[in-house]
Amino acid sequence: VTFIDNHDMARFLGAGTLEKYYSHLKLAYVFMMTYPCVPVIYYGTEQGFDGGSDPWNREDMWDGQWDYGPSKGDNFNKSHQLYKFMKEINDKLDENKFIRTGSFKEILSSSEAGTYAYARYSSDSEAVIVLNNSNNAKLFTFNKVLNLQSDSGLYNLLNINDVIFPDNDKIYTVNLDGLSYKIYVSK
Repeated sequence: VTFIDNHDMARFLGAGTLEKYYSHLKLAYVFMMTYPCVPVIYYGTEQGFDGGSDPWNREDMWDGQWDYGPSKGDNFNKSHQLYKFMKEINDKLDENKFIRTGSFKEILSSSEAGTYAYARYSSDSEAVIVLNNSNNAKLFTFNKVLNLQSDSGLYNLLNINDVIFPDNDKIYTVNLDGLSYKIYVSK
């Protein structure tokens, strides 16, 4: 079981950080949902709950007896940006189940902050997940794991207008902003 926060530890967002670290949370969520593991989402993470250590990390979702910080009042909000983000990721992964269940291969790893990429693939589909946990933009280059159609492009699952094609050496190049991610899938 893999989680980024739970009732036995401070929430990922920590007390008082609020939206400042939403990009960090989104990056961690994409990693957790696409890496080989059993992901667990602690209630309220999708609502931006930011409680510290126990018991402050046990905010209530609905109006009740434990009103603290962002959990004051009724907090089940389908329009919260983190809720919408997590729903979009989950919907895309439901449409591309091999990303959760397929084979895994690490493509790029660095001891410095900023560079990590891996593939999830099945016999007929491939996804390349690129993550940048640095504050600075990074340039990634990688080969596809499979040769389904070696000259075909890979499109960003979260932005269909973002398509990358290999160069003559079958190398793909991705520019990635700081604290961001992309999930590329074969066409």
